[in-house]
Amino acid sequence: MLRKDFIATPYQVLEARAAGADLALLIVAGIEPKVLKELFALITELGMTPLVETHSADELEAAIDLGAPLIGVNARDLKTLELDRDLFGRLVDRIPSDAVKIAESAVMVPADVAHYRSAGAMLY
Repeated sequence: MLRKDFIATPYQVLEARAAGADLALLIVAGIEPKVLKELFALITELGMTPLVETHSADELEAAIDLGAPLIGVNARDLKTLELDRDLFGRLVDRIPSDAVKIAESAVMVPADVAHYRSAGAMLY
């Protein structure tokens, strides 16, 4: 179970664990780097898996620096709310081979799934 929320505090991580979550979403754009590292460490210490969501090459580097096992590339620009369904394809080659590559947003029809799959998103 994933806690899909704007997690910004350790308390939220503890709530997620208490509720039985296996994963917790960390949105790089919404968390200061120091806090991101602290939350990532806490999630890991509690036996959960952090899903680190990115929206740009710089944010992707932050996820890689953390050693994130699950890296999401969200096609939605948080400032304009516009979708760029090709963002994942531009960034996927930078994601380490041992990380699960997740394409987020702009998935509305089966052709969108095929588009992301052809760009390197993993299907489970």
